[in-house]
Amino acid sequence: MPLHPRFVVRFDRILESSADYRPNFAIRSGVFTNVTFREIRVDPVARQVIFVIADDLLPQTRYVLHVESGPDASSRIAAIDGAPFDGPFDQPFTTESARAPGEVDETTFDPDASPDDPCVAAAIFAQSCAGANCHGSGTEAPAMGLNLANSAGVQATAVDRAAASVAYEATPSAGQPAAGVFPYGLPIIRTGQSAASYLIYKVLRRGPAGDPAGAAAADPSFVMGDVPDPTARAVADLQAVRGSGMPHDSLPSDPTQAAPLPPLQWSEVHLLRRWIDAGARPCTR
Repeated sequence: MPLHPRFVVRFDRILESSADYRPNFAIRSGVFTNVTFREIRVDPVARQVIFVIADDLLPQTRYVLHVESGPDASSRIAAIDGAPFDGPFDQPFTTESARAPGEVDETTFDPDASPDDPCVAAAIFAQSCAGANCHGSGTEAPAMGLNLANSAGVQATAVDRAAASVAYEATPSAGQPAAGVFPYGLPIIRTGQSAASYLIYKVLRRGPAGDPAGAAAADPSFVMGDVPDPTARAVADLQAVRGSGMPHDSLPSDPTQAAPLPPLQWSEVHLLRRWIDAGARPCTR
């Protein structure tokens, strides 16, 4: 193991965003337990928690990565439907004796080192989400007031904007979960936090198309693990998401209406995840 690695802990279910509670993950060597994390994030697309450390580990030393769920709903490791983490879990590893020639510290959350391009994200929205009767900017008001036709519309109506369909309820109503239960309270896009962005779950709820492993072109770390059908697993995990998955797959049959839009590709969903975690910046070209 390099002296300054990036750690990736992959799960077989989509996680609650509370999994980023730092005490859920510890790096230990004997009685030494004060390894400091510089950053920790939940990746809802690849079902993983990624974190980087602040300083080098000791050379030629045996460590244990310890994973254990926090004690309550605000700090637990759990699947998006609340199913608990089957842990605790320990993974031993040993560090190298010295830095390899040219070794670079892993100091960023995202394994993909390619530049983030907000204009690619804007193009995905414009092509796949802004059709007639959807989130466009034509003669009709965009559905739910959400305009994804261009970067300006995304910034004005989606980034750090409340999602109307998952607003908090003061008290539980008949047939509805209590306030704070997923997905209540999520903004449409939360800057820097894809795991707290309702939009990501809506497109995963539809079931992305294509080969999940094909997203490796966007991020070499993107491996779906041992789940035989990641698309079906994502759809099953997200039954709590209100309404239809997106892009909408069941528009009215009136011939004057536009045809339903196809689902996003896995690689496109992963690129949107990267864009949100990098700051959900506007396209300026």
